[in-house]
Amino acid sequence: MGLSETYSAEWIAQEMTHLSSDRLAPMEEIEQFAVPTAVASALDLVPDFFTQMLLCDMLGEIRSADTLGSLVAYLGSSDVRVRGSAADALGKVFGYATAPPDAAMRERALNALLVRWGAEQSEGVRATLVQTMALLDDRSVVPVLEDALTSPSRMVRKQARWGLDWLARRILPLAGHRVVQCVVDSDVVVITASDGSSIRIAQPFLFPDDDCDPVLPPSDDVDTLGEALDVVGLTMTKAVAYVDGRLSVDFSDGRSLELPSLDDPAIAEFTDQSSYWWDVRDAEGNVIAS
Repeated sequence: MGLSETYSAEWIAQEMTHLSSDRLAPMEEIEQFAVPTAVASALDLVPDFFTQMLLCDMLGEIRSADTLGSLVAYLGSSDVRVRGSAADALGKVFGYATAPPDAAMRERALNALLVRWGAEQSEGVRATLVQTMALLDDRSVVPVLEDALTSPSRMVRKQARWGLDWLARRILPLAGHRVVQCVVDSDVVVITASDGSSIRIAQPFLFPDDDCDPVLPPSDDVDTLGEALDVVGLTMTKAVAYVDGRLSVDFSDGRSLELPSLDDPAIAEFTDQSSYWWDVRDAEGNVIAS
């Protein structure tokens, strides 16, 4: 018996409906082994809204274009939790998937999101809708996001600002290049890629991800900093520069190097911010982002 028969929509619905208080184990098993369309089909088979919400959350982690139709349909759920979860999952399918849906699917999803935006009363769901519309990477939603900046809801305004920043970001041509050198000296960190391009850092950064404590280069403890920034041999999978001065670089081992904007509270403890800088240079040494 193949995986598609073992992890059928009916089996998934039964497992999700009769979960014990420890819900993580079967959810992780389904997420890892089930065909995405089977998970999506299970949405129609489970009897309660809470389980539908969990399945939508799971589809957001799976991030398969094949589940788009189900997620669009559940934007119209009568339950606010399911609508919010479906909207959030759509954003992940488009914004964070390795192979996002094509242009036709993007148009279909965007039209559904705009319809939901016009009808939605929950401020929490509206905040999620704003974020998801931005993650579709279609600048036609800029007027919608700009109008959302005047919302009475702080959540909606915050997500609208985030969405506008997201749409204004620059994807830098570093993806696919392997790190061949990482030099840490008393002034600056220089990460050099296999094509000769480089990232130069002379400000606090977060590594391995944005949940860790900020690190300040240059540092008296250069050896420790060099050991921490162990990226030589890894491939850069994505590099994004934002209009507020942030830089984000993802590596092939799943870690991220984050350079916050200078007004970020995460680095407010550091002084002499006027001397901080970073830039990205091409193989000829030309600055392409800073």
